[in-house]
Amino acid sequence: MEGHLHPPLVRATKGTPQLLFLQFLPQVLPYIWRRKVSVLGSLLADIFIFARSLMSEYNTGIKLLLLLGLVVGAYLLFSLLGMAVGMGAFGVGLDEIMNLESYRSIQALKIVQIITTTGVFIVTPFVFVRILKKDFHSYYKLDQPLNERTITIVLFTVLGALPLIGFMAGLNNAITFPESLSWLEESLRSAEDQAMKVTMAFLQMETIPELTYNLVLVAVLPAFGEELLFRGALQKLLIDRFRNVHIGIWTAAIIFSAFHNQFYGFIPRMLLGAAFGYIVVWGGSLWYAIIAHFVNNSVGVVLHYYVLKNQISPTFEDFGSSPDHLLFVVISTFIALGGFYLIWFLNTKRLKES
Repeated sequence: MEGHLHPPLVRATKGTPQLLFLQFLPQVLPYIWRRKVSVLGSLLADIFIFARSLMSEYNTGIKLLLLLGLVVGAYLLFSLLGMAVGMGAFGVGLDEIMNLESYRSIQALKIVQIITTTGVFIVTPFVFVRILKKDFHSYYKLDQPLNERTITIVLFTVLGALPLIGFMAGLNNAITFPESLSWLEESLRSAEDQAMKVTMAFLQMETIPELTYNLVLVAVLPAFGEELLFRGALQKLLIDRFRNVHIGIWTAAIIFSAFHNQFYGFIPRMLLGAAFGYIVVWGGSLWYAIIAHFVNNSVGVVLHYYVLKNQISPTFEDFGSSPDHLLFVVISTFIALGGFYLIWFLNTKRLKES
């Protein structure tokens, strides 16, 4: 796999927000480590109490600030907790936690990822609705009945759009900067390379149990958690704030992509975020976006597994990025547009009523 570390599908689907934390880990962790976890816990408790005391005065702007504060607090708290658990479980010290040659270090980092993902993307939305005194399932549209035809169309749309996603990832990766900004391009490329090294280290797998573990890590948790936070909470607030569905969806999609901190995967990830956003609005249930997100991420993981097993060609991970694939990209575009039209059409009656 040497020389094939940056397949577009991997770049577009498997970047993780936790990589931002991991990149700066050697610099920030010693400082954070000296501070007691109880300080962060106390701060979060104070925020929770203060927020509830202002409940009667809440508006969308305050809710957005509250959500931001909860995300930052959870990010610090659960990253630190994940480090403590991961390092303790695998006997890894601060000086070796980022050693991607070490099996124990990689497993410790996976624990960090699981705990951080759970804390930021699942615990945070739960605490948020508790502060708002709302029902978790109804607020996040998890209690809406699912339509089998809509599920089928969502699945076909996501799978059919994969060549288009690969094409957009290839375009994104081809972006160059003028000579005067070469320093910025080098910095972004370096960050991308480091993020991809961590991703590829995570995705080394030889057995079905290892594949299953990585599917949980890269597909199940991000699909459920990120959709809760970005489409369930953030997008809902932005739509209310701007009083415009489209502006709310695209703003949430931009933030969703930026949060992953990978410039050379920004465009396809932003488009995916917008796609998931429209699926929620038109479909009426967050579960549709969760399913779409899971399928999108899991395909990349499964393909990579079979590439490592030498059962399929590595070119499958590059599908859509080559000029030779242009016909497939055009077909993929029509499939995606047709799929979204059908999702909208099947739910027009409900949309008019709401």
